[in-house]
Amino acid sequence: MSELLDHNAAPSCVHVEAGTYSIGNDSIPQAGPRHQTCLKEFWIDASAVSLAHLEVFIASGGYFESRWWSDSPQGGRAFLDSGSIDKRCIGIHMLSNEVTKRMNPRPRFSREVPAVGITWMEAAAVCRFFGARLPFESEWEVAMQTDEWNNSTGTAQAKKQMSRCGCELHLGLLEEWTAGAFTTRHWRGVDSFEFAAVDAPYGVCLRGSTRESLFTDTAFRSSGDPRDPREFRGFRRVWCEAPTYDQLSIDFRGGHQ
Repeated sequence: MSELLDHNAAPSCVHVEAGTYSIGNDSIPQAGPRHQTCLKEFWIDASAVSLAHLEVFIASGGYFESRWWSDSPQGGRAFLDSGSIDKRCIGIHMLSNEVTKRMNPRPRFSREVPAVGITWMEAAAVCRFFGARLPFESEWEVAMQTDEWNNSTGTAQAKKQMSRCGCELHLGLLEEWTAGAFTTRHWRGVDSFEFAAVDAPYGVCLRGSTRESLFTDTAFRSSGDPRDPREFRGFRRVWCEAPTYDQLSIDFRGGHQ
């Protein structure tokens, strides 16, 4: 079904083969019916995008390069609480480190800290910078599926586990941005491969869960305002072709442009 790619200790990604997959959960509101979907092959980050990736984006002037902000005509600065990129980065670092403490209290390198507290537009821009895009709902769900069938109906609990494909799950800890708009009918959303607009009526679809979520199943869906940079929202990158070393690397000398 998949293979794990790791380029000389660079953050790894997972290859998901083209095929027909079962998705959805009839026991969760707005996540049914369970049905099959056909996907083309893709590569997805094995874990949420890290602060180290964001640091490369920032150091390369990503906030000021209009080509990375195609869904945001005014550019990334229009979505900052402050005009200072430095202040914005400090805020992201603080939130990301707080979330990381819930995962593992030991000190970590920035490559091990998930980048959270950023808007959907920022996440999409970082993806483009690395030659990638945000995952569509069905891609995310297939990549995160486990052999265990979870039907949690109580408050979400953080779970440290891996998907069948080899992706690290952050269930009960992080929501993750996807590429598409949220729909109240599951089958209309997950089988859609159209990018959301900033003003989508129901917002952008989020996958994953936090401690405040009622479900930890990988089929759980929720919506988010693309302008809302909450502390528990991260993201992953997807490529339609095998990524290069530079696209996976956090080496400042790599050059991603």
